[in-house]
Amino acid sequence: MPRLSPHELPEVVPLLRALHAHHVNHLPNVFHDEASSGALLAHLETQVKAGAWVFGHREDGILSAYLMAVPEYLPRDSFRNARKCILLDHLYVAPALRGAGLAQVLVAEMEAEMRQEDIGEWRVTHHAFNDQAQRFFSLQGARPAVHVLGKTLGG
Repeated sequence: MPRLSPHELPEVVPLLRALHAHHVNHLPNVFHDEASSGALLAHLETQVKAGAWVFGHREDGILSAYLMAVPEYLPRDSFRNARKCILLDHLYVAPALRGAGLAQVLVAEMEAEMRQEDIGEWRVTHHAFNDQAQRFFSLQGARPAVHVLGKTLGG
């Protein structure tokens, strides 16, 4: 699967909306669902113009799964070595196709592109409610790297 072209990004919008709805459903105090399709498309376009890679899978000609990966080039600083890595920012598969291995195929496609670009690591963050994501990414070989804790103060 080659990367999606910029003119294919409008097809990603319904999938991004569905992915985002999952977050709104679980964390309505953090996320809202008021973004227009135009705003979601603008977000995708901005990410791609900044260097994001978007891979997709079509089922019967319809985009049914996508992955957005953001290359990060981190310079050497006083504490850390320079490195290139990927932030796996979005991964969504339409409900009817879940369990068919499409997410795994998309991750493999991203990793193939990473090898071509000499990028040796990827990372992903997900919200604590998403046990399915935790299981999936663990099966792909991802291991915990940093734990982030949060606290909401009562009012």
